[in-house]
Amino acid sequence: MENKEKKQRLEFLLSKNEVLREKLFFDVPKDIDKFKKDNEIEYKEYYSNAEEIRELKLELMTPEEKLEYYRQKELAKEKYKKSDLS
Repeated sequence: MENKEKKQRLEFLLSKNEVLREKLFFDVPKDIDKFKKDNEIEYKEYYSNAEEIRELKLELMTPEEKLEYYRQKELAKEKYKKSDLS
């Protein structure tokens, strides 16, 4: 997939997940178990899209952006380890 196609796919998935997020996480009815079962397909799509979004964002990053991304990820991991030890 070329960068233009990746960017279009990323925009589509971001838009789709915004619609799914509003439906799945903000207008939750009282019977949550029934709601989740009735919307199981949408939940699976949302989480699948989220994974593809993450992958596309990484693929579209410049080498410098990737370096900073992984640096921030390591810093967060270290911060979590320190807080876990407290």
